[in-house]
Amino acid sequence: QLHPVLRGLRDAALAATPEQRQAIAAAAQNTLGGQFSALGRTWPRRDPDRLFHPELWRLDPVTGRLWPGPEAHTFDIDFRHGGGRGDVKYVWEINRLQQLPPLGAHLLLAGDDQSRMAIEAAIDSWHSANPPFRGVCWASGIEVALRAISLIVTMDLVGDRLGAATRQQVGEILAASAYW
Repeated sequence: QLHPVLRGLRDAALAATPEQRQAIAAAAQNTLGGQFSALGRTWPRRDPDRLFHPELWRLDPVTGRLWPGPEAHTFDIDFRHGGGRGDVKYVWEINRLQQLPPLGAHLLLAGDDQSRMAIEAAIDSWHSANPPFRGVCWASGIEVALRAISLIVTMDLVGDRLGAATRQQVGEILAASAYW
C-alpha cells in the first residue's frame, strides 16, 4: 500500500482551475511529443515511440556528447571541468525527472494512459541506465535530492496507477538516494 508523503497534493491537483489544467496538459503533451527544454536549451527532439532511450540521461544537448554512464563510478568522473563533453548542468537537469510530475498530474486529471506509459518508461529507462553510484547522474547530492522530489510527487499523484515493477524501481531509486 502506498502512503502519501505530501498530504493534500492529490486533492490540490484535482482542484486545479481550467487554466492550470491546460498548463498541465500542455506540459504533458510536450513530454509525450519528445520535447524537453531547460536552462535556455532544447534537447534534441525524441521519437514519441522512444522517448527515454538510455543515452538521453547522459546527453549534453549543447555539444551532443555523452557523459560517462554505468561503466564509471560516480566519484571517479571529473564533472567540474567537463573534459570536452560540455557543462554537466544540462545532463543533470533532465535527470531531475522534472518531466514526471506534469505527466502524473495529467494522468490524474485526464486519465491519460499515454502519460502512465511514459512515466513507467521513463522510470524503467532511468533505473536501468543509472545503477546506484554509477555514472554522472549520482555525482551531486542536490541532484539526487531533486530527482527524489520528482519521484515522490509523481508517486503521491498516481503511484496507485503505476505497475508493481515501476513502484519497485522507484523504491530502489529512493532507497539508494537516501543512502547517498
